[in-house]
Amino acid sequence: MKKVLLLIIGLIALGCSKNDKEEERLPEIIVSNNPISVKIGVPEDITIRLNEPKWHIKRVEIEDDRIARVADKHSNYRVFGVIKGTTNLLIIASNSQKDITKKIPIIVSDVEAQSISLPNELSITVGNVKLIQYSITPTNATENIEWTTSDKNIAIVERGELTGLKSGICTITATIGKLKSSCKVIVKENEDYQEPQKNEPNKEQQDQKEKEKANE
Repeated sequence: MKKVLLLIIGLIALGCSKNDKEEERLPEIIVSNNPISVKIGVPEDITIRLNEPKWHIKRVEIEDDRIARVADKHSNYRVFGVIKGTTNLLIIASNSQKDITKKIPIIVSDVEAQSISLPNELSITVGNVKLIQYSITPTNATENIEWTTSDKNIAIVERGELTGLKSGICTITATIGKLKSSCKVIVKENEDYQEPQKNEPNKEQQDQKEKEKANE
């Protein structure tokens, strides 16, 4: 009888131990994209699932929402790139008793330009400003354009605006990523344009200065 009783106690203890292990089993958080690579302004859809039925996804958020955003879309998730950089997607799963968190890296990069084109030739008069008409594909490219000129004394470009400084010919170049496009610029004299004059003292001010010097 004693042996039977010990056997029953052992089976009960084994069953309790098995239940405890099942309760302690943590789920695996499975993400379709790891890491998540997105372009600025271009959404990327991902799926998240758990391999334990007793657990559920409690919350999904971005560690730094200045770099990326996430939205819940019909039980799937959509990640948006905001600015170039890296952050993490935080996935919080729960079984109503405890929470676990998994971090998935997010890499946000620029939408790269495939082509850039400037006019073959531009003309402008001294002292005038002209907005350069150029084309980039794709139109949602987010890389910055760097403008340079072969002669800063003749013409300069700032944020796509061309300014004529003195008559002559130079070349301006737009660079975006590894792409370049150049344009010949002809700056012509402007008969109505007058260079800014330095403020010179008038006769009355000159007389006053001479008096002050004489009294010293």
